[in-house]
Amino acid sequence: MRVIPSFEYYRATSLKEALKLLSTVEEPTVIAGGTDLIPAMRDGLEPRSIVDISGVEELKYVKRDDGYIKIGCLTTISTLESSDMIQAYAYSLAEASRLMASIQVRNKATIGGNLCNASPAADTAPPLLTYDAEVVLASASGSRIVKLNRFFEGPKKTCLKKGELLVEVRFKPAGSGVCFMKLGRRTSFTISIVSVAAKVEVEGGRLKNVRIALGSVAPMPVRALRLEEYLEGKTPTPENISRAAKLVLEDISPITDVRSTAEYRKRVSQVLVRDALMRAVKRVREE
Repeated sequence: MRVIPSFEYYRATSLKEALKLLSTVEEPTVIAGGTDLIPAMRDGLEPRSIVDISGVEELKYVKRDDGYIKIGCLTTISTLESSDMIQAYAYSLAEASRLMASIQVRNKATIGGNLCNASPAADTAPPLLTYDAEVVLASASGSRIVKLNRFFEGPKKTCLKKGELLVEVRFKPAGSGVCFMKLGRRTSFTISIVSVAAKVEVEGGRLKNVRIALGSVAPMPVRALRLEEYLEGKTPTPENISRAAKLVLEDISPITDVRSTAEYRKRVSQVLVRDALMRAVKRVREE
């Protein structure tokens, strides 16, 4: 049995204190819910110092402010799943949260941790990408806002600089035309083989502002830009959507791993994209 290595431990109780620690502690590793870090340490990761931000209450919120839905980085996945505001204005994010891991993990895991872990299979990322979400990154010297599609730089890699902390996710409220689907070895409690989020609007019988994002099919969560471009202005017929779904292959680069083959991911991506778009369109019409 592997023993978790020793490390320096610091606990912050405010955002100001957390940012000060990140700027002064040597080689800090942030822990919030710990659902990724603790297993990694059991597998051999040896952090020099850990900064625990789980007690920073000011980073736990879901609110509507200044035209945005704003989510604090320490908001748990189970909170997103049950939030009336997320259900009303970001339903596909609620769907993704409901299908993510087990209830025990969802009660501890945070949206900030899910994004900062930068896994290609992060379930909250595809819905947020379809909302054109932004993240607020703060440090002891100030803050900056980065588009989520520029936050990810590769597997386990983000644009976070030394001393920075992702403190907030924000996006404009989404309408009814959204959907999230995933395929895994089970319908939930599992890492995605492929995940898809769709967001559409229909005006005058034609599609506009089409957004499609996928997980587990590239080095990081990605938008299907070629597909989006094709569908813009098209009528939302099954034929148009089926033709568009095939274009997803131009924006993904799946690999073969222990969960699936690259070829299977390619086939499944087309099916999930088609089904997610059809369901999103149906929800618009029902609304």
